[in-house]
Amino acid sequence: MEDFRKNFFIVRTPLQLLNATEARNRFHPKDENILLCIYRKKIDERLMQNIIDDQWSHIYWFHLTSLSRAFYPIMLYPFIRKIGEVTTIYIGLFGNVISHLVNSVIHKEVIIFDDGNEIIKIAHAIKKKKIKESRISHRVFGKKTDNSFVYHTKFFSIYDLSSYISPNKVIQNDYRAFKNKMCTFHETDDRVYFIGSHLVSNYLEKKIFQKWMKSIETYFSGRSIIYILHRYENAEILHEIGIETIRFDNIIEFQFMKDRIKPAMVVSLRSTALDTLKILYDTNVSIIKIPLCEFKQEKQKEMEELYHYYSDKGISVISLSPEDF
Repeated sequence: MEDFRKNFFIVRTPLQLLNATEARNRFHPKDENILLCIYRKKIDERLMQNIIDDQWSHIYWFHLTSLSRAFYPIMLYPFIRKIGEVTTIYIGLFGNVISHLVNSVIHKEVIIFDDGNEIIKIAHAIKKKKIKESRISHRVFGKKTDNSFVYHTKFFSIYDLSSYISPNKVIQNDYRAFKNKMCTFHETDDRVYFIGSHLVSNYLEKKIFQKWMKSIETYFSGRSIIYILHRYENAEILHEIGIETIRFDNIIEFQFMKDRIKPAMVVSLRSTALDTLKILYDTNVSIIKIPLCEFKQEKQKEMEELYHYYSDKGISVISLSPEDF
């Protein structure tokens, strides 16, 4: 990859920031690198602050509120003028604010990095030519939300996108820069790290989620389980059924490195952190499969595809059914 003079990284989530940092360290260690963190909830701001290092040339923050969502063309105008022309813009997802920035800042190329497996959905939409178009009303109010630039982007991803995107447009992310910073780890032998997800109300009803968590606890009886809460997850839902939880100060991918822990086993009902953790720590990961009928109807197809995805990748799928308990 050619050397870049100035690069602009736009992140919306802590995981995006981790991937932005990886891209910066791998491709642009001596360049001018500008970081813009866009956040809605304070927890996202705090987690991103814990990940940010001192290698960024400039760091900016943009808080998404009802006011800023309405008037972002005006609010971002001074910032856009200040950063000027850049060589490459890196983004994780695209939406109104991010698309406006991409369409407003002069650049040579755009590269999309991972935010979980959302990048697969983007690649699939590109193949089907179903990238969402901007609304005419946005143009009237100076909102440059046209998403057609996505058809001309490159990708920096841990996923195999060859079914959707030409190989010369995909750069494989193997986290080599991150791994180079790793210290000696202390292996955890008998603990199971369970990665929480924001499932209740979104994917599962509360009582159903609690029922299956008790079943999972029974499945791993005799082993210590550490339930790691998702940043939006309500711990009381688990405490009600006697399951202890922990909430990390960093995203799980970063916390293990900070604690010098190489997990022996990581499981989840639904978390793309399984993908990144397997690459980063070469650990055993498993997805817990429960009957599709337990999920909300509108989520059943997504979960079916997720189970197939992990099975095809050779990742362990632990199937549970009511008859097992």
